[in-house]
Amino acid sequence: MDTKLAFEILANIINYLRDDQQMLLQLNRASKRLYNISTPLLFCSPKFESFRQFESFANTLTSQNGMHVKYLDLHMVPHRWDSTKIDQLLLMITENTPSLELINLDHCSQLTNKALVKITKPLKQLRILSVDDCRLVSNESIKALVTNCAQLQKLYLGSTRIDDGSLSAIATHLPHLTHLYIPDCQLVSEVGIQEIIQNCKLLQHVNVVGCFNIVGIANVNQSLRNRSTEVRSDNDGFMDPNLEENVMNESDDRHRSGLTPDDLEDEWTDVEEEDNN
Repeated sequence: MDTKLAFEILANIINYLRDDQQMLLQLNRASKRLYNISTPLLFCSPKFESFRQFESFANTLTSQNGMHVKYLDLHMVPHRWDSTKIDQLLLMITENTPSLELINLDHCSQLTNKALVKITKPLKQLRILSVDDCRLVSNESIKALVTNCAQLQKLYLGSTRIDDGSLSAIATHLPHLTHLYIPDCQLVSEVGIQEIIQNCKLLQHVNVVGCFNIVGIANVNQSLRNRSTEVRSDNDGFMDPNLEENVMNESDDRHRSGLTPDDLEDEWTDVEEEDNN
């Protein structure tokens, strides 16, 4: 009983350090008990400031520590848009992260349909996905991922090559969808939007700014007069859907700070070595 109480107290103390990645990494190497306590906090929502750091993290993941990863946000990773390694690294990560709930892949310009399908296939608990400005993404991958990730609630597909075929698949397979962002998707029409609205009963917001193939938006809004769904179609500029804020809120504000990118690469390597012992 005393041992259990001591462990719980120690876990509560370490929980106050969840915003200090440097300290968590140091604790992670101090002892087996501290390793067990700090690992879930350390891996829950990792932050990356360089592509090399992200690559090191991918190589560090195992099935043991990967089960703690819930939020993966690449929006601060430079050169993700021109790396030919991005597909393989994401595959390495998602194969070991079955509990992943949020993944932000915006501006990963080299991400292919084939890779996106493989990346999302194991993610049965995924609730938020962004592939904004992933310009190789089209119907091929969206039709597959909506069947793989039926729990999706927020979907960001801005500036992709989807058309009404993707919207039909979304309407059919995503009953929990609350937010859909498809700005600058030039191939979608009001037909697909109407199908989304009719079938996604929990839908709260649709952003179609810059979708110039959509006509009769007034008729769409008229059909929503008895619902709380908002369709945004003005061309005053795309309002940021606050994906970053979603990441921070969903991860309980676990912002990692205090290390340089080189330090973090070394530290992730150390974690991998400890995990293998």
